[in-house]
This record gives sequence, C-alpha cells and structure tokens, in this order.
Amino acid sequence: MKAFNDLDLQDLRWVESGGWSSWHELRNAKNDVIASMKKLSWWNNTYEVDAPGNRWLFVPKGFFNRRVEIMAAATNDLVTVFYYKGMGGGGELTLPDGRVFHWKSINFWGNKWAWLEGTDNDPVIGFDTGGWFRARADLTFDEDADFPALLVFLGWYLHTIKRQETAAATAVVVT
Repeated sequence: MKAFNDLDLQDLRWVESGGWSSWHELRNAKNDVIASMKKLSWWNNTYEVDAPGNRWLFVPKGFFNRRVEIMAAATNDLVTVFYYKGMGGGGELTLPDGRVFHWKSINFWGNKWAWLEGTDNDPVIGFDTGGWFRARADLTFDEDADFPALLVFLGWYLHTIKRQETAAATAVVVT
C-alpha cells in the first residue's frame, strides 16, 4: 500500500457519506475512496481517520481553552495539539518539528478555508466547501509545499465540527 504523500493529490474531494455527519470519505478524480473519517460515538466529537500509512484519533478537549488532541490510533500516543484561536473556528497547529500551521477562513462567506504556513501565511492546502444536505470540500494544494498528510484530515474535521456547531446554534435560535 502506498503512503498518503505518494498518492496523486490532484482533484481530491471530501464527501459526507453517512447520516448525521458520522462517515466521511476522501475521494480522488476516479471517485475511488482513498481515506475515511468516522465519528466514534454519538456522545462526543471524537473521530477516527483511516488513511494509507496513517491512523489518527481527533479528540476535542476543553471549554474555555478549546483544543483538539491528535492521537496515534494504534498506541493512543499524543502526536500534537490544535488550539482554537478566537470565535471564528480558526486556530493554530504546531508540529513536533516546530513548524506552525494556521487554520483560517480565506473569504468573506466562510466557505473557503486554508492551512497557512509560518509567519508569511503561505497557503498550503485549500478547502472549498459546500453542499446543502451532504457536506463536501474540493481540495487544492500548493505543489511546492512540504506538508504533513495530517492537515488534509484535520482541516476536514475542523470544518465538520464547525458545521455541526452552526447547525446546533441555528436550531436553538429558531426554537
């Protein structure tokens, strides 16, 4: 089996496949499933990622100091932590090698998000999100950038959680 970074990264799309945002698939241009992400429980937002050469758990923590702990699925070892910054859903991820990536909305409407690297905020991976009943995101990559596969999955996870929180807030306001 190829490692994720050895795959052709052009024309990748995340699609929500399961009901209630429980199952997600990363598909290529041929519509082949190359990775998946599933919610492990109805009671929390822990997700498991299964990708070529990689398996992680994304575990949300905190209320005032919100963060997502990224764990190796096989060993439950902590890999790194994503920290939310502000109220808009953006945040920061520092990798063990010291590289820093920022998750940020890059347009007014909030349907385009990107991982930006370092102090120059160079876009590394873009997520063009949409879908009324089933969420989706088309991915774009900076071909010259060296990025960990983790960003492809953590970005979709963060989008999924933001979408769920927005739906919950809308339901509360409407009722």
